[in-house]
Amino acid sequence: MERWVSPIKRPVLRFFSEHEKLDQDCLGRLKAFRPQPLDGDIAKIWAFGLAPGGFLSYYVGLDWLEEGKVALQVGPKVEGLDFQAMFLACLESPAASRHLRTAYDVRASSRFIPCRDERLDITPLLVLHFLTLLQDLLRKPLKKGYVAREENLIAKLKGKILMGGHLRKNVFGMRPDRMMCRYQEFSVDCPENRLLHSAYCASLDMLRLWIPRMGLRVPGMPSYENLEPHFRNIGYLSGVAELREQRSNPLYREYGEALRLARLILRIQGYREGAGETKVRLVPPYVIDMPKLFELFVLARLRKEIGASIHFQGVGRYGAVDFLDVDRRLVIDAKYKPRYADEYVIEDVRQVAGYARDVGILGKLKLAGEDRDHVVDCLIIFPEPGAPELTKAHYDSGTKGIAQFHRMRKLGIAVPVREAT
Repeated sequence: MERWVSPIKRPVLRFFSEHEKLDQDCLGRLKAFRPQPLDGDIAKIWAFGLAPGGFLSYYVGLDWLEEGKVALQVGPKVEGLDFQAMFLACLESPAASRHLRTAYDVRASSRFIPCRDERLDITPLLVLHFLTLLQDLLRKPLKKGYVAREENLIAKLKGKILMGGHLRKNVFGMRPDRMMCRYQEFSVDCPENRLLHSAYCASLDMLRLWIPRMGLRVPGMPSYENLEPHFRNIGYLSGVAELREQRSNPLYREYGEALRLARLILRIQGYREGAGETKVRLVPPYVIDMPKLFELFVLARLRKEIGASIHFQGVGRYGAVDFLDVDRRLVIDAKYKPRYADEYVIEDVRQVAGYARDVGILGKLKLAGEDRDHVVDCLIIFPEPGAPELTKAHYDSGTKGIAQFHRMRKLGIAVPVREAT
């Protein structure tokens, strides 16, 4: 298979935290600020949400400031926050994992960044995301497609006769009972499934290498290793040309994300194999939307502890609130703002209060008639290292009122934190 090779010359790697201001050296390399997208599409985010004045936004990751020369590493503003563990927690939740695509973006077309720190590598998370999607995909019958076959058939004719091959193998070879033919076969051994099979094997090889080195706690690892029988009649990609043959099919929409990640995993594998034996790890540039990741982390915890009464993305007439607790008639918003431990943000309070008066939201909470005249309870959930784990008891009794507002409460929940090294 073709290899994608990146120069090993190490660029300058600068470290910052969310919301920090870039120094003059970094700012001097910028020719112009680009406007950030208003539609929330993380694939359009430029330089970690950089704003005029050089202030970074709510994004972490590893990306180029000047490709090939200067790369930025941006870490979480919450000290020691382990975003990899948050990602893994979301993968364990079916409700959260289906939305993970919106929380990160990998700049697959950019040059990979040489890096020695394994904790900066997003590849294990991509691999686990792919395996989780693949596990769900294989619960259904695999799609089939038409595949070209060439075969020397005995006493029958199928498809088109390959005259050159027939003359060489059969006429000159004195085998008059055979006919060299090319035909189309409707089979599961189609390019899309061969791509998934190739990426599956590459993913397992990567995980077996990283688990002992990085101490990853991999959810469902034994079940991932047992997926091979599903590919019993499926081969592997024969080359890059076959990698580009896949076309999206509206009847198999669930294939789209799995195929995207499969291509990316094979691209990463090709980059690293092409780099040869080197101590420098080549990492694809990536950006993670931390408010979105925190929102999905909260969803995973709420669904696990509270159950199906939690509705995600309750859409009303005004907008969409993060969560609705239908049983408790509670409007919930997740805010990735540790400052809530000591204060509040008035813009957030106004936003949540607006949701609680949205007639569409009130309808989803099954409030009608005179019930709508009562003040609806609101809750803001925020990250608080050292807080108790989110349990049903903590959820019901651990909230604290915001003194300035009636029935407006807040709840700090524990987030994963790396151990000091």
